[in-house]
Amino acid sequence: MEQDSGCPFETVSLTCEYAVNPIGIEEKHPQLGWAMTHKERGQRQTAYRIVAASSTGLLEADRGDLWDTGKIESALSCGIAYGGKALGSGEACYWKVKVWDADGREGLFSHMASFEMGLLEPGDWKGGWIGPAGGWNGASVLLRKAFRLENRAVKARAYVAGIGYFELRLDGSKVGDHVLDPGPTDYGKRVFYVAFDVTDRLYAGDHAIGLILGNGWYGAPKARIQLNIELEDGSREQITTAWDWDKGWHIAQGPIVSNSIYGGETYDARLEKEGWDTADYDMARYNHRANGWITASATDGPGGALVPQTMEPIRVMGELEPALSRLPGDKVQVYDFGQNMAGWAKLTVLGERGAIVKMRYAETLHDDGFVDQDNLRLAEATDTYILRGGGAEVYAPRFTYHGFRYVQVEIAAGQAQVEGIVAQIVRSSVFAAGDFACSDELVNRLHRNVWWTEASNLHGMPTDCPQRDERMAWLNDATARAEEAFYNFDMSRFYPKWLDDIADTQDERTGAIADTAPYRWGFRPADPVASCYLTIPLMLYGHYGNKNALRRHYEGMKAWNRYLEEEAEDFIVRRSYYGDWASPVVDCEPNGEGDGAVSQHTPGALVSTAHFYWNATLLARAADILERPDEASRFAALADSVKQAFNAAFLEEQTGRYAGGGQGPASIALRFGLVPEERAAAVLADLVVDIADRYDYHLSTGNQCTKHMLETLAERGQIETAYRLVTQTTYPSWGFMIQNGATTVWERWELDIGNTMNSRNHPMHAHVGSWLYKYVAGIGLAQDAQGFDRVRIKPYPAGDLAFAGASMHTVKGVVAVRWQREEGTFTMRVELPANAGGTVCLPVPEGEWEIREERGPIWQAGRYVEGTAGVYGCAPKDGYAELAVGSGSYVFMVRKMNARERSS
Repeated sequence: MEQDSGCPFETVSLTCEYAVNPIGIEEKHPQLGWAMTHKERGQRQTAYRIVAASSTGLLEADRGDLWDTGKIESALSCGIAYGGKALGSGEACYWKVKVWDADGREGLFSHMASFEMGLLEPGDWKGGWIGPAGGWNGASVLLRKAFRLENRAVKARAYVAGIGYFELRLDGSKVGDHVLDPGPTDYGKRVFYVAFDVTDRLYAGDHAIGLILGNGWYGAPKARIQLNIELEDGSREQITTAWDWDKGWHIAQGPIVSNSIYGGETYDARLEKEGWDTADYDMARYNHRANGWITASATDGPGGALVPQTMEPIRVMGELEPALSRLPGDKVQVYDFGQNMAGWAKLTVLGERGAIVKMRYAETLHDDGFVDQDNLRLAEATDTYILRGGGAEVYAPRFTYHGFRYVQVEIAAGQAQVEGIVAQIVRSSVFAAGDFACSDELVNRLHRNVWWTEASNLHGMPTDCPQRDERMAWLNDATARAEEAFYNFDMSRFYPKWLDDIADTQDERTGAIADTAPYRWGFRPADPVASCYLTIPLMLYGHYGNKNALRRHYEGMKAWNRYLEEEAEDFIVRRSYYGDWASPVVDCEPNGEGDGAVSQHTPGALVSTAHFYWNATLLARAADILERPDEASRFAALADSVKQAFNAAFLEEQTGRYAGGGQGPASIALRFGLVPEERAAAVLADLVVDIADRYDYHLSTGNQCTKHMLETLAERGQIETAYRLVTQTTYPSWGFMIQNGATTVWERWELDIGNTMNSRNHPMHAHVGSWLYKYVAGIGLAQDAQGFDRVRIKPYPAGDLAFAGASMHTVKGVVAVRWQREEGTFTMRVELPANAGGTVCLPVPEGEWEIREERGPIWQAGRYVEGTAGVYGCAPKDGYAELAVGSGSYVFMVRKMNARERSS
């Protein structure tokens, strides 16, 4: 029975495969999810009912002809697999859900949501791949086809696979707001197609569909398109790519005369074909060569299976005005946008026909004020625009992107004048889910630098840098950085895509994966630190409740660990390429140029074996989640064997140190749980002495061990030591970067180390971002969390911080914390969404103390006081009071009792 409008809870934010009303999906049992809002504390879902129908009318009538679950007793609200009737290509499902709360009250049905299948079988694709007959030397390609509809469309979908990059156009304008479509893959294994809803643009009459193709990562433009149209008279039309002399697709070279990821783009506006993508375009007769058009040729495809692009597309996510401009030379102006970023410049220019304007991109300047592109290595990072003349012209590139803070605009030929310029921020359009702030502006600046670094390196894959001739998705970097990305952005769709990229690199026989995915650089087998193939599926489960990703990659995860197990010698993995990569240069093994990045203090075999151990523990956890107890036991036993071998090989009995001592070996051994418990205190003490006495509160570690060191110090009672490292402002430190003008995180701790490794926008050292959320603000997941249902709030106040806080948009709703210290009182505001709960840990002073909440006392006279709604218990532990809480908004206050209060 439906409830009246006074119901205190709602079901909102419905998603399918973590997207809102997606079209073009291929998962036959897609994961559904929703959130619950409730006006009362301590509330959770106890049951749900999903109704799914083949039409909106049936759904409105509560007739689930596709699926009706009935009332299911469950608290799950994400990762729920669709279990209704099988859907065919292009078929849609309309669905809604209602839930019951902890008191058994039945809620109203939610708003309607939908999802739609893509082209599921190879035979659903008609036509084939087309492109130019021969290479056009890096030029872009224009494809067009005219067609006529006798009736208005009631449903129309365009499925486009255009590589390297494409832009879809219909009747003279762009379709959608995507850029740099599709995302990069191993094209021999998977090729993305993108589904567009073009229903509203197809009326009765003449039309033209157009496509602009760039080189992208593939390098040889070609396309496969299918336009499926249902007309109001019940008939169907289909437009496909196929060779046809009279009625087929035609192709011409476009005004983009060259384009590449690294080099940039050259656009000659004099070559524009005005109206080329409209039905009225006047093409010359015969074979159209008089107007630059020829019939498109049939061509071989890239070899990979066509699969839908389900992650967020790359988009222009904002614009920055220049903060400063300089005139370092005649006809040269340099613009400073005040922020290192990824994207391109959008230029407005006025000048004569044939004038040439160049835009050179860079992260830094030479002393003379010109841009410094030396660290870009072979990447030219230059966009060139040739004017058509006759008025103001606006240009932004289509098929390249750059990492930059500065743009140098040169009038290279002819007469022209810049009328305006803005920087456009270009990245995968993942939602910015997290925020952090505290009373220390240096720490706030560090958080912003981390955010911009991660944002600048999300382009369909988690790249290592956006500026030079690399831009690869390195697995060793992701092992350190991935958790930070989960805190700052919604990675629910981005990382499943990248897991498939990793799986595509896997050798079917040996199980070895590669250093980069898609595999373009590095080695296969990957460095043994490539544990992100195991950590990311588990984080997807913990953060988003995505069990499918874990199931999908579990065998691949096992195969990668089996490879390491087979190459291990008595459980020690000695192979290492990178290990604890990019320590301060004085702590690295020098190469021929003196700028090595391999640690000289943390042996590669120690790092590799530690990650081998970590893998075994991660697999044991994954096996538990997937209810495979025998495998969980086997991996736990493997981990125990590796631990024994690790200590036999690297723990020095006389000194109690690992591999001679130092920050890296101690940190990774402590963090992974490899240190025998009876030795842990001594190893920790030695680590702190090394940091404080030998390095004067500076680090000597690289991309892996720095993350583990900060977390180990916080969790083992050394938060002040960790905080001093994080807030250090002299070399080597993040603060040193900031003091030297950094607006993103650098690749190396050094200001300048030469051009081989000198990226100023590199996320491998941005892992500190998750430390700020987890330890300074205090937002963490419980070990057994599934879709943020179990939260552990535990801040570690440090230094002279007066306050700190963070918020995250999770699949359950917003989780937020803000604490402050003043005059002996610690106050913490906590917000937990409905259907979530967990533990709130409040730091308490020595002696006697009390805890109050807005609604009453919680701890007084040394005992827990019952009665506060949403709070179920309180117990002191290791300098904290641990409260069991349910959902809701709370304001907790901890106060030390004075002598008179204690005596009374």
